[in-house]
Amino acid sequence: MKSYQRIIFLSHILLSLQLLISRNLFSIVIIFFLANYFFLKGERTQKNLNKITLIETFGWILNTYLVLLNDSSLWFLSLCNLLWLLTSIKIIEVKNLINTKNAVIFIFISTGLSSLFSQNIFSNIIHLICCFLLIYSLLIHNNFRGKIIYKQLIIIISFIPLTFLTYIYLPKVNPWLGLNSNLISETGLNNKLKPGDISSLVQNEELVGRIFFKESLPKPKDRYWRVHVLDKFKNGTWEVKQFNQLNKKKKEKQNENLNTLDLSKNRNHEKWILEPNNIRKLPWSGEGIPNKETLDISSKGTLFISEPLKQRMQYQIIKKSNDWRKNFPNLSDIKIESKENKLLNDLGQKWFNESSNAEEIISKAKLFFTENSFKYTSTPGKMSKFNQYDDFLFNKKSGFCEHFAGSFSLLMRSAKIPSRVVVGYQGGQILKNAQQKDYILIDNSYAHAWSEVWLKNRGWVRIDPTEWIAPERIQNSTLTIKNRKSQLNKFSRNLRLRIFNDISNIEMKFNNFFNKFNTRLKPFIFSKNIFLNRLLTILIFFISIGITLFIQLMNNKIEKKDTLKKMLNFYLYTLSRFNYKIQPGETLIKFSNRISLKLPGMSEKLINISNLYNTYRFNIDRNSHKKSYFFMNLLIMEIRVFIYLLMNPNKSK
Repeated sequence: MKSYQRIIFLSHILLSLQLLISRNLFSIVIIFFLANYFFLKGERTQKNLNKITLIETFGWILNTYLVLLNDSSLWFLSLCNLLWLLTSIKIIEVKNLINTKNAVIFIFISTGLSSLFSQNIFSNIIHLICCFLLIYSLLIHNNFRGKIIYKQLIIIISFIPLTFLTYIYLPKVNPWLGLNSNLISETGLNNKLKPGDISSLVQNEELVGRIFFKESLPKPKDRYWRVHVLDKFKNGTWEVKQFNQLNKKKKEKQNENLNTLDLSKNRNHEKWILEPNNIRKLPWSGEGIPNKETLDISSKGTLFISEPLKQRMQYQIIKKSNDWRKNFPNLSDIKIESKENKLLNDLGQKWFNESSNAEEIISKAKLFFTENSFKYTSTPGKMSKFNQYDDFLFNKKSGFCEHFAGSFSLLMRSAKIPSRVVVGYQGGQILKNAQQKDYILIDNSYAHAWSEVWLKNRGWVRIDPTEWIAPERIQNSTLTIKNRKSQLNKFSRNLRLRIFNDISNIEMKFNNFFNKFNTRLKPFIFSKNIFLNRLLTILIFFISIGITLFIQLMNNKIEKKDTLKKMLNFYLYTLSRFNYKIQPGETLIKFSNRISLKLPGMSEKLINISNLYNTYRFNIDRNSHKKSYFFMNLLIMEIRVFIYLLMNPNKSK
């Protein structure tokens, strides 16, 4: 097997591993990928290759149909899978030395498409390595010997100014495709909740984020990380009625409070490193204020950002009082659907009639849950299609956190107490960073739902009915899904997370550097007048393009000229001015021998000049990188001959 074939195979293996790790390959395409590597053994005729292509294309069509049936937004990913599949077939042709360059082009395009779906630091490293390997394979295939490397360097250097200006001034448009892939981590939390949503989500251990504290970790009962506040209930589903942002005055007050803080001296309450999730709401404890002006706290206590989070983000929550818990409830916080869950509504009204205050009603609810054999489980099964919470409270009595939080909030509304459901995360896994300091890791298995009720003189108060039924879930973060893992699985996962933590910290530093770089470039404008600024920008672009093209044209023009030949002609012309003319039909060697007799002091130099030039002219490739060596040596010897003649004018007679 030739060396460039091995390099092509290696680049495709790296790409295949990246696609497998990123989970962007369809199931049947994975099988075909493995099969195609098996087909590398032995020779395959073109007829057999056509059969393989036909069978695998049919398999792709079947798999694509099943995928698009469930999620039509994956149409672009399905097309990419087809290209990746055809690329793996092209690898077989490389083994047979058929269309090798076409296979390299296929891998190049496949690598580019893979980079659209996976843009983390691991993926970028693999994609860069693949590109370098592919370029190197083409160089070897074309018998590259490093002869004209300086040409490529000149081209690269000449395009740097143009690239820099383009980066600064050309607008960065949004992607035209909504790529549905692991570029965006799925938090699994959305602005709607019905029984069974979170119990299915916790089976997924997709990483959400990490929380670091300068002080000691909060107590287990305080490890609640809120994301969505659901204040509307209709047709068996809790959802967000409206997204209430801070009004202008409160926003200005929040920014003023942030500006008055000395962040260098202030000990931050919590620092988050959050994975990309393509939503605007971010997890936080609910206590304090964010350290970024781009982050806001809504009137219902949700932390949100202006644009969906599409890359890993770091933010801090500073210890500072906020007043969102004091915001009065509105009609949506007490509204119920009287036609749904009648048994639940009757029980809530009964408690209202029997009680004198809200605290007493909450006590009755706690007794109801603790004394009626309710069971906490991540596999509660399906509830009745109609009146789901009635079925849970008075029939099944077995549910997950969303069952308890949803039913409790409805009971409170039936008892005339404003209430809502909050979804986010509770607890987390305690790990140590490189400095052996504890931090909390959150993944989807810690997804949780709890309730908030409005109490006079206290505001919105968190009440988690799950704690009444399964206190170990809150106090110890005991997760059923985690307990089922073997010790080997737990060890390998912890090791992987520690490695990921160290690498992602490096990635965060790179991101911060480039963000600061971009921020500093933004005010770099030529004029405050928009029209004049754009005109000057266009002018600079054209000047930069002109300079770049001029350098390339001059480079090509210089290459076409034989500079050593021109230098030799100048050398012979100069000697003729000293009455040493070359005669018709006389070779350079004969001329040098004849002149050396007249100039014995320069005899060696004259002979060396002719030998050096003839060596360049007839014995080596004139495009060789050694051309500069011949040029410098010829120039030095010719200068020495000229100096000798100038110092000895009688020799020219």
